[in-house]
Amino acid sequence: PSTYWIGFNMADDVLGRNKPLRRAISYAIDRQKLIELFFNNRHLVAHGVIPPVIPSYNPEIKEKGYARYEPEMAKELLKEAEKIHGGKLPVLKIAMPGTDTWYRQYGQFLKRSLNTVGLEVEVQYMDRPTYQQMVNTGSAAMFSSGTTASIPDAKDFLSMFYSKYRPPGQNKFNYCNPEFDELYEQAEVMPDCDRRCLLYQRMELIVLEDCPAIFLNHRVAYVLHHGWYKNYKPHAFAYGLSKYRRIDIAERAAYKN
Repeated sequence: PSTYWIGFNMADDVLGRNKPLRRAISYAIDRQKLIELFFNNRHLVAHGVIPPVIPSYNPEIKEKGYARYEPEMAKELLKEAEKIHGGKLPVLKIAMPGTDTWYRQYGQFLKRSLNTVGLEVEVQYMDRPTYQQMVNTGSAAMFSSGTTASIPDAKDFLSMFYSKYRPPGQNKFNYCNPEFDELYEQAEVMPDCDRRCLLYQRMELIVLEDCPAIFLNHRVAYVLHHGWYKNYKPHAFAYGLSKYRRIDIAERAAYKN
């Protein structure tokens, strides 16, 4: 139950008021290629912020096309973005929460993707405390991040866009949308029900339309276990909590021999 993204600081003078620019960046990144290169084709493309394993996930979200890879569309949007900006766009800086080889290769992938459509990019590699300080103070214009749910509910993901949780709170994007806030406040006090799921899905669409972040991938975990381990089932929120395990002793003994 995780989602990873490139976030935009909506208080930034360049990115915050330029939706065509943010949308162009989204269209410039080939999410499937990212998953192929960095995750051995095991992760899932993120078409929205809510992961597929969460009950309120909208299976029709893919058809909305927010995760499309369309570099030519990105180039067209950049023309509009330059008009809004009033001239040539400046170098965009992406804060990266690591300095090791993986992060550097990931940063190179993002930089190359954006260079291809005509954007100049500088990737800033830093240790995590420095990164957190930048994001929490609104000093990062763009930042690479992600999260894993602590409960099986979409609130864990959607709360990141509630305006009252701005930095140093969960809303690192400095995102504010009154309609989203109103729906969030309704859903927050509702019991688990179909109506709340529908509210969550409406909130997700509002976020996707405003584009305070581009969602890239959902992690997929694989677990191996022996055939003699009979009642084992991987569970994202209850790992290792089962009280009893059923073991086929004869089958285990045969395996050892």
